[in-house]
Amino acid sequence: MTITNMDVTPALTAFNAGEGDALCVWNAVAYNAEDSGLVRITDVSELGINNVCGLAATKDAMENKSDLIDLAWMVYYLTWDWCQQSEDNMAQAVELYVESCEDEGVVSNESICQRALDIFACPSPSEAVSVMTTEEEDRLSLADRPVLAAENDLLETMDFFISIGSYTEEDRTAILDKELVNSSVAERCAETLKTLGYLE
Repeated sequence: MTITNMDVTPALTAFNAGEGDALCVWNAVAYNAEDSGLVRITDVSELGINNVCGLAATKDAMENKSDLIDLAWMVYYLTWDWCQQSEDNMAQAVELYVESCEDEGVVSNESICQRALDIFACPSPSEAVSVMTTEEEDRLSLADRPVLAAENDLLETMDFFISIGSYTEEDRTAILDKELVNSSVAERCAETLKTLGYLE
């Protein structure tokens, strides 16, 4: 099996041109493909796996702009809470999603974006804090320390890519040794959200 990594919109274009036998893309692109007559054969929920989408920051930002990083973290999760508070909010979210797809060059429409949001599995603020602060054993028992639940989520995806040769065990070890996933932002945000009454 040969895997070719590319941006999702060109990937669909290449697939439609006969390049490749299968395609793995975001839901907005997958729904576009289905609406064009292609058949979805599975997705991560059916496979029982996760596909991590993380918020990342530079070392400089973590050290010198932590207030902005914290704000972005809280806005991300609280926005999804807001979306679910009313039908009007969700309708606004669909409109904004369509605009975002257009900005990113992803062919989309209201129906596609509505379907994608209908199955969006964003954790609540409390769930996000938990996954970023709870320690557990490394899913493959390779780490020499307990790992965060979020690290295990990331490693689930990374271990797959290691298995097909895209990354190495050394890359995995480096992520853990450098603690590139850490709980500091979630811990600070949890305190702020408790003060504001969003968390108990």
